Amino acid sequence: MIQRWLIALLLGMMSAIVVPAAPVAAQPGGVRCFAETGHCIAGRIARFWEQTGGLPVFGFPISPLLSGDGGTRVQWFERARLEWRPDQPLPLDVRPGPIGAEALGSGGRAAPGPGAPGAVPGCRFFAETGYSVCEPILTAWRARGLELDGQRGWSEAENLALFGLPLSAPREERLADGRTYTVQWFERARFEIHPTPGGPEVRLGLLGREARGGAGGQPLPQIAWGPCPFTVPARARVDCGTLIVPLERDQPASRSAALAFAIFRDPRPAPDPIVYLSGGPGSPALAGAPALWRAWQPFVAGRDLVVVDQRGVGASWPELRCPELGVFAARARMQGLAGRAYAQEEAAALLACRERIAAAGTPLRAFTTAAAAADLRDLRLALGYAQWNIFGISYGTRLALALLRDDPGGARSVILDSPYPPQESLYAGMPANLNRALATLFADCAAHPACAAAYPDLEARFWRLVAALNANPLPANPGGGPGALTGNQLLRIMFRQLYSWQSVPRLPGAIVALERGDLEPLRALVAQRRGAGAGQSQALYYAIQCAEDLGTLQPGWREAALAGQEHLAGFYQELLELSGEAENLCARFGAALPDPRWRAPVVSETPALLLAGAYDPITPPVWRERAAEGLSRAYGFTLRDAGHAVVGRGACPAALIRAFLNDPASPPDGRCVEQIGLPAFR
Repeated sequence: MIQRWLIALLLGMMSAIVVPAAPVAAQPGGVRCFAETGHCIAGRIARFWEQTGGLPVFGFPISPLLSGDGGTRVQWFERARLEWRPDQPLPLDVRPGPIGAEALGSGGRAAPGPGAPGAVPGCRFFAETGYSVCEPILTAWRARGLELDGQRGWSEAENLALFGLPLSAPREERLADGRTYTVQWFERARFEIHPTPGGPEVRLGLLGREARGGAGGQPLPQIAWGPCPFTVPARARVDCGTLIVPLERDQPASRSAALAFAIFRDPRPAPDPIVYLSGGPGSPALAGAPALWRAWQPFVAGRDLVVVDQRGVGASWPELRCPELGVFAARARMQGLAGRAYAQEEAAALLACRERIAAAGTPLRAFTTAAAAADLRDLRLALGYAQWNIFGISYGTRLALALLRDDPGGARSVILDSPYPPQESLYAGMPANLNRALATLFADCAAHPACAAAYPDLEARFWRLVAALNANPLPANPGGGPGALTGNQLLRIMFRQLYSWQSVPRLPGAIVALERGDLEPLRALVAQRRGAGAGQSQALYYAIQCAEDLGTLQPGWREAALAGQEHLAGFYQELLELSGEAENLCARFGAALPDPRWRAPVVSETPALLLAGAYDPITPPVWRERAAEGLSRAYGFTLRDAGHAVVGRGACPAALIRAFLNDPASPPDGRCVEQIGLPAFR
């Protein structure tokens, strides 16, 4: 299983306006989102919707929260328009709008007044408009109301507050479904009698859908506070919430996205927090936020830490995970799929995931790095931060650079750990980057007296071992993959282990032990990193990478990437992106069109700290220099014994980050970097 573990690791896995809160329903953070229409409700509107009738009375939301006249905030539903006036006292701050009266006035139907028929025996007569309400509509009208007195049941005043007065007598009308029903109009609703096998049934009409039309108003970002989607650490003060933003930035009123975030509060914080951007793209951040907060205390202390799940990821909505890949992986193990056949079946599973997401109405073209940067800008403004310090790891550095570009005044500083610059392609450089990391391992072992003595001629022995295992695989597979242990699967294991600076010193011994047929050292290394990458949003990964990396490559890139990499060619040809299946997948995936900005350096005067690991097999140290090309105030360090996600190296990178955050205008003292020597090979 090649591609799924690569998504989990390759770009940043590491061990390491505000409205009141609403009750949590399907999503965390005090927000309820509906796949049926692609919109969310939150805060006061959500509480009103839930307490006053929900779906039967109002239907699904069909717009975001919009600006209205005179400070009113408006949200449209299938059956109503809810109007919120925050300056009004409860419970009359939210009322359904008079869309029944508006529809009658604009539709040429008979207006209430002198022509009304008057009282009807056995019915409730309303002298204000001259119409009566009779059964079965009268019972339905009395069944709901707007809570005014706190007493059980609904008074007539509460019925009137919700639905309003009758504006017509019951009459026959042909509705949008082409059928004719008996209907009666009210100021805020239309009651309809529908025939059913069990007898006549009174329903509220889809008046909101009919009236929404060209109604205006600008979407308003909303924050709703709610419970955290993780266990809050002892002695930590954490506020969790959700920001509702437009899903499609060029169509802001069409559908919504909900961005989940958490703020770990410091007792005496500086005004500029740290915002953490995780890797992937598609790696959830909130699930591991408590561990990050604990591990990062050496440089987080004194500031709030904001952790965000990017749109489409983790606790954010809509989520773009692909359970189809789990089903495929189980079948692949049973059938022993490998090589090109594996890649083809994996691409089919991803396309099945894409079809399911598209059928739900979620456009994958809306999931771009630029859209994620716009979300973060909205979050910063909604939280009231003039500036923050951006900390990105791996793909998170690409997002951080986009944020520098698109929200230039919002960053006090930026920290780029294991940079993935827009000028570089992950896939075009992948074979050469792994080869470089392996060569670093072999050269460092040869330069280390104890390692050289214990494991002489390690490079040649390793490549002989890869060839031997490809020719005669071992029955036992410590990597957990399907079937026996091949040389290509050994390369997969090495790739994973080079991410971790703790694993590097043990790799020479594990290689030589495997040469003797002893799998235990390698099995122990694999066990330490098992489980990394849980919760990945694979559809989000391809939505972004198809447009922003694979989609920018010229014909022949794959052949050029594999040229001169004979040792690695078999391994990478099993990877979906280098197997020849990527173009067909991306052509059908529905991602955005490639953006030419992804081949230009980001230009910024924001102080930047760039960290790289000499052993990083996926974002090599030279990319640190490439990412800094447009950054006029950049300080860079490469840690001699580190892999991917340098912050996990411990005291030295933590000291660099702390010094930089305290004074971004001055270069951090890099003596600790100079003191790091070769790995402590065992």
